[in-house]
Amino acid sequence: MMYENVVQAGEQGYLYASVGAAVLSVLTEPKWFKGSLADMKEVRVATNKMREGKAEKRWRTPPVKDTTRGDEW
Repeated sequence: MMYENVVQAGEQGYLYASVGAAVLSVLTEPKWFKGSLADMKEVRVATNKMREGKAEKRWRTPPVKDTTRGDEW
């Protein structure tokens, strides 16, 4: 049975940060992970107050195609 798992990115990011996560990875790939850049912004807004006074790093990397498993692409 297939079903959609609905997760609010901001809420989830806030929960992870509130229990001590030092780094959050936000999946922005739309086809397979149903993500978007809006999800990244939502997490940033939700966790903004927790980051005050702390160092922060952000980057976005493109998905990596595993050429050794070409039959799945």
